[in-house]
Amino acid sequence: MCLRSPSAVTTILALVSMAIACPIADAAENSNFEQVLARKREALLASPPPESARIDELAGTLNDRGQWPGINYSDQSRGSWKTREHMLRVNELALALVHPDSPRRDDANLEKATLLALDHWLEHRYRNPNWWYNSFGIPLLMSDVIVLLGPRLNADRREAATAVLSQSNAGPIAKSTETGANLLWRSGLAAIRSALEKDANELRDASRRIAGEIRISDAEGIKPDFSFHQHGARLQSLHYGDAFLANALSWAWVLHDTPWALPPESNELLANLALEGTQWMARGIYTVPGPLDRSVSRPGTLSADRRQRDIPLLQDLLPDRTAAFAAYGASLATGKPAIVGYRHFPFSDFSAYHQPTFSFFVKTPSTRTRDTESMNGENLKRGFLGSGDAYIIRDGTEYTDLMPVWDWRMLPGMTASDRAEKIGKTPFNGGLSDGTSGITATHYELRRGDTREASVRKSWICHGGVVVILASGDPSADLRTALDQNRLRGPVTILRDNATDPTVIPPGSSDRIGGVNWIHHAGLLTAFQTPATVTLQTKTATGSWHEINEALSDESITEAVYHPIVEHDDRALALIVVDCPNPADASTAVAATGVRVIHNDNAVQAVAFADGSLFAAFFEPGELKDETSRTFLTVDRPCLVMRRADGRILAADPTMEGGSFTLGTGTKKSSHDLPAHGAALSISADKRVPSADH
Repeated sequence: MCLRSPSAVTTILALVSMAIACPIADAAENSNFEQVLARKREALLASPPPESARIDELAGTLNDRGQWPGINYSDQSRGSWKTREHMLRVNELALALVHPDSPRRDDANLEKATLLALDHWLEHRYRNPNWWYNSFGIPLLMSDVIVLLGPRLNADRREAATAVLSQSNAGPIAKSTETGANLLWRSGLAAIRSALEKDANELRDASRRIAGEIRISDAEGIKPDFSFHQHGARLQSLHYGDAFLANALSWAWVLHDTPWALPPESNELLANLALEGTQWMARGIYTVPGPLDRSVSRPGTLSADRRQRDIPLLQDLLPDRTAAFAAYGASLATGKPAIVGYRHFPFSDFSAYHQPTFSFFVKTPSTRTRDTESMNGENLKRGFLGSGDAYIIRDGTEYTDLMPVWDWRMLPGMTASDRAEKIGKTPFNGGLSDGTSGITATHYELRRGDTREASVRKSWICHGGVVVILASGDPSADLRTALDQNRLRGPVTILRDNATDPTVIPPGSSDRIGGVNWIHHAGLLTAFQTPATVTLQTKTATGSWHEINEALSDESITEAVYHPIVEHDDRALALIVVDCPNPADASTAVAATGVRVIHNDNAVQAVAFADGSLFAAFFEPGELKDETSRTFLTVDRPCLVMRRADGRILAADPTMEGGSFTLGTGTKKSSHDLPAHGAALSISADKRVPSADH
């Protein structure tokens, strides 16, 4: 259901007048307050009404004390507070009572049940050890109830409900140090309270605080690459950032064309956060753990459709960008990306590559960003999350709610060893892209206590619908790479020892197989540069949500999982991932990629394509040579280099420090300054630059 335009909300002003006397407010100012509340109400009514059967169940099971059986009213879980379910249900009842499309609209019995359930909370004022629920979680729900029910609340109920809303004035975080989503939650609650109480000064102050946080930040909040940080330098774009965007957009729309409107530049920044940030971090509604951080341990987070609510707000606020918003909305509805290309987020160590048939994502570690967090009993098995784990999504069923049964030490795409306990970060971690194709590279250590077990260097190159993965490390380190760990969806086929006919691996298997040339599963082909030894699991795995989130159910969950793990065998690893609907076409698909690995060790990892494109990660100063041992590219410092098919060269500093850089192309050398913050330097095309194939 699309929101009405802001100008149309005046038709429902009479429905939301709170009839609160305020002698200092004149008629025009009163109208502005009512307009704010009317728009807030309309934003809430943009959600469809609950199903009749659901409302019948809620109203029918409510006891005469205003409680529901099955809710644990003494729960003190800090992560997923079960008592909060009561207020969520009150909101459902309130929405069903007033929604224009609800079959129970204005139903007297439903109103009685709604007020009874509300009175129960107002009487008991349940609290949680986690300050967030007391200061934000419950007040946000209560503010929605107040706005929805409006004149249905008598003076005593309104006063008691407003007191719950005012819990946002308390909490351990001082307003002066609050940032991001937390600041917007508190400021939004202040805006609602001031509109209800007709306090123009407080509403103006709340609006200024909201607008002041919609900015590019050198700390928490919106980063220059349109990723989002919260709780320090942590990527939280689809967790706290998702709440920040939704809340900020809501207030931008609610306050539009009022004396408290946000400035136009705020709307533009929010649009860019959605289109240049959030949109890139998911394939339609489906995403991966990287942008979620600890909330990956909650059901449904990998397949959330909540971002669809942002589209009508964006279209109303910025009508000149309607086409881009409509394309994004269609992507959320269909699961197909509205964008095609490669983007690296240097401030968050995250890369995305979108193609018509699949999307690839990788989150890497660096000394500039913090580890994924485990708090409030969530993300208990975080393992090596955010340390080079990589995911490919085609239809969204690959990983959704599979987390309880994961082997968290061998996450999809992760390179590790059995002895490793933690990751030792280095500054070398970055990406380089021309918007269409790109390379991401990282260097990290595997550590056991204070002992360094191994060093790992990896590169992911995405070009022409192909993902190439290069990995090297210390010899005899027993390194292994999980090619994937997703839901088993159909047969797994392998070719080994260059045989004529491939072999289909039956479900329920767990075998160590040598001499593997390629593996095919669910339309994707993984081919090795040299035959590999693979431990291939196609068996069921069992776990529970409680094992990764202590507030959730300990009911056993069983899933059939596809989990191939390749052994490095004291050598570097090189593999290609490409679309291939039919395993019978594997050889043709590999040949069509035009991929040639030029170099792959701890110093340099480089790949060339048949169209002349080249991608290289120089972990130290070095050179590349062609097949005749002629040097065709040299650099004097660690860097990433990309040569496009048109000859133009791009370079970037993965340490994000920038500085002088000398590039050698054949017999020619040129000096440049690499930009700081991981930005790409474009060097003019030189047709004399030799190809790797010369």
